Formats: sequence, C-alpha cells, structure tokens
Amino acid sequence: MPIGAYGFGSSSNSTPAWKIDEAWRENRRAAAQEFLDSNVSVASALQGAFLFQSEGLATLAAKASISRLRSSVASRKSLVNILA
Repeated sequence: MPIGAYGFGSSSNSTPAWKIDEAWRENRRAAAQEFLDSNVSVASALQGAFLFQSEGLATLAAKASISRLRSSVASRKSLVNILA
C-alpha cells in the first residue's frame, strides 16, 4: 500500500492526517456512546428483574406469614374447644 494511503507523503489526492484523526475520534466517540447506551439498557433490564423478583419474594413471604397465622389461630381454636 502506498505511503499516501496512511495520510503521509506528498500525494495530492491523499487525505490529510488531521481529517483521518478527526474521523477516528468521531468513530470512537460514537462507539463509546453506543456502549454507554447499551449498558443503560442492560442495567435497566436487570434492575427491573431484581425489582420483580423482590416483589415476588415479598408476596410469598406475606402469604407464608398469613398461612402461619391462620394455622396458629386454628390450632388455638381447637385447643379452646378441647378445653371447653
């Protein structure tokens, strides 16, 4: 490949080095923004999943507590009926 293809040399049709650098920086900037955007999407999805999981666990814990309370009340009622 000729030296002018890399932005060096005195070829009249070669792209100036500063334009190549500018294009490279813009591409890096766009790639970095795309990376950040995708990370935000992934973080939001994971946060939602954890929220739904914790809500589900809270619901299960509440149902288990209610079940234990009902069982306790039922056993006390049966004990009262036996003693009466």
